[in-house]
Amino acid sequence: MNVLKKNIGQNLIDELNLYFDSFLDLVFPVFCVDCKTKLKISDSFVCSNCFTKIRLLTKKKCRKCSHEIGNFSTTDICNSCHSKRFYFKNCVALIEYNDIARTIFHEIKFKKRRNLLMIFDKVMQSKIDAITHIAQDSTIIPVPMRLGHKRKRTFNQAEIIAKKIAKITKQNFMELLIKNKSTKQQSLLTQKDRLKNLCGSFAVKKNKNIKGKRILIIDDVITTGSTLNECAKELMNAGAREVNCITIARSILN
Repeated sequence: MNVLKKNIGQNLIDELNLYFDSFLDLVFPVFCVDCKTKLKISDSFVCSNCFTKIRLLTKKKCRKCSHEIGNFSTTDICNSCHSKRFYFKNCVALIEYNDIARTIFHEIKFKKRRNLLMIFDKVMQSKIDAITHIAQDSTIIPVPMRLGHKRKRTFNQAEIIAKKIAKITKQNFMELLIKNKSTKQQSLLTQKDRLKNLCGSFAVKKNKNIKGKRILIIDDVITTGSTLNECAKELMNAGAREVNCITIARSILN
């Protein structure tokens, strides 16, 4: 009961912090996060013109990395993923990690503007059927951050997104994983080095029984899927029945 009260209290604090940040943006002059023009009252963080640049992924996608493979493809796995071993069953990304998505996530991560995550509320609502389908009968968890890193940033964006998805799908939210070692920034590494960088960096929390559970991992961006796969490996090794993933954006490795 004490744990439940603590979780409810923390969730309430997180919600209030988000709305307080948004209130400040409304009270003071607000400019589009992308083009920097002054926003209309009806706009939220991005102007209506820039919002149209957020591209939904609508074509048939690889069910592992969410890369678009075309509606006429006869397979559901792209050529790149055929040769990889995945511990998760499916991954759904909602938008393309294009220039405007990159700008938004840069502001969130490096300028601590967590309220900008509310930009993606409309995106999640537009993809509610796909989200609800993959979240069915699942425990929803975020990709964790190192505790020191989270304290420095003051939030984990994957955790905020995971709580939103848990709320709209009426599924349980839990934190089942910890990140137990520091790693280099994945975006700066080659695909081969990403795998080495993440090896052994995640672990299931002590006293968490996940045997037989269906689990949905949430992250902000997927590129190669290495982070999600490492998380899924730990969950499957701990007895999870099935692991799936949702990310807001899908990037392409150069």
